[in-house]
Amino acid sequence: MQLRCDDRHVISDIVFASYGTTLGSCQHFSTGQCHADSSLSVVSNACLGRNNCSIEVSNAAFGSDPCQYTIKTLAVEASCKLSSNTGKSQL
Repeated sequence: MQLRCDDRHVISDIVFASYGTTLGSCQHFSTGQCHADSSLSVVSNACLGRNNCSIEVSNAAFGSDPCQYTIKTLAVEASCKLSSNTGKSQL
């Protein structure tokens, strides 16, 4: 999965993340019966403070298979904000 903010913005918050059988849709997600407990930390570690990020959607990326023999997806809701580095040169 790839997340990306507009130019000069960074991912400031992971509002929701679930690898498993997520219910609902954007702004109304909830975890289903199958959910990897590591979902929020995996996505946060990969994405917070970055303009864009890529997360591997697999059992290995989330530490284990939260429910065998079940098709799983990754659902993420993230917020972006204007980067505090805007206008500053970067080395």
